[in-house]
Amino acid sequence: MNKKIRTIASLMIIILIAGIGNATNFEFVLETRLTSDGNYEAVDKFNINEDVYAYGDGFKGIKKEDYPWKTLDVYIVPVKYDWADGDDITEHGVINVETFKKSDFNKNHNLMWESPLKTGKFDVIVDDNRDGIYNSTTDAVDSATSYGFEVVPELGTMTLMGLGLASMIGYIKVRKP
Repeated sequence: MNKKIRTIASLMIIILIAGIGNATNFEFVLETRLTSDGNYEAVDKFNINEDVYAYGDGFKGIKKEDYPWKTLDVYIVPVKYDWADGDDITEHGVINVETFKKSDFNKNHNLMWESPLKTGKFDVIVDDNRDGIYNSTTDAVDSATSYGFEVVPELGTMTLMGLGLASMIGYIKVRKP
């Protein structure tokens, strides 16, 4: 099995397990990261020092003659657990928004957010008609009822915080008569 088929098979398995995507205009949209060997992998957790890429596939209902020139907006926004028709995509803030030609976004890994990242949970939304309003029949969200991805501090940061806290507790106990 060649590398491209393995990558596509892996992405489809992740989609089946995670339930990524919910829009009728797209088969799926997901977050990926660049690995040390130059490939991409689908992930739900990023460290603050990683770049976030978005990958879309399966654009439906697009006329062939319009396809290469039509554009769409892709947003990274703070998580919203209950996306519904008519929701303002930018209501709770925007981490980043990029405009792509559909032909460039489809089946390509597109850089969406460069490190350093902000910790928290986020959604990726593809706004097909670029109106800033979520429409479940034309737009895609990586997960309409959960978060799309999470950014966590590096393990080293958490370890240092724990050591610092333990040192403070030890210092206070030693100082008490």
